[in-house]
Amino acid sequence: DDTHWRTPKMILSSLLACASRNGNYMLNMGPKPNGLMPQEATDSILLVGKWLQKNGEAVYNTSGSPFAWDQNWGYVTQKPGKLYLNITQWPENYQLQINGLLTKPKKIYLMGNTKALPFEYDGHYLNINLIGISKTELATTIVVAFETEKISTSTLITQGKDKSISLYRIDNHYDASQKFSTWTFKANIPGKYKVTLTSNEKGGHAKPEWIGAD
Repeated sequence: DDTHWRTPKMILSSLLACASRNGNYMLNMGPKPNGLMPQEATDSILLVGKWLQKNGEAVYNTSGSPFAWDQNWGYVTQKPGKLYLNITQWPENYQLQINGLLTKPKKIYLMGNTKALPFEYDGHYLNINLIGISKTELATTIVVAFETEKISTSTLITQGKDKSISLYRIDNHYDASQKFSTWTFKANIPGKYKVTLTSNEKGGHAKPEWIGAD
């Protein structure tokens, strides 16, 4: 009776999230009484499979992101000498920014196209110009190639060039006895900061039950 079909984008995003965190993804598909798979589920799986035929290098035999934090535009996977930037949320102004990268890229290009993309790198921040790149419906994969196989990144959550610091629940230390979360991060620019909290809830808005923290 479950008709809340997962969209192809939701399925692929879950797969990329797992791959970026050194996990595995098992998707349960239940057949109909006649043994056939529901068409709605089959259509979604086939679309994700079509994406993987073209971009599977960014998923198969990769390891998780070298960064100690999530990216607000998508998910990072890696192989020796390469980073795969899997964009699921298109960045504003077609500028893809990464902070905390300590190894200079040699070349950056779109998966399936070896034409080099313009980028700026200052020893810590990487900005990739995506103007002229057509975003795909599910995810767009950018390959960052390096001279060496070892890629160095900051071990601390670091401030972005836009002065923001993103603290995700998956990156924190949770003290169950005290019921609070802590993060260790580096701010490069002193000042007063505005804190914005985004959380998930279940149940009704009148009586929400908060997921995660107490």
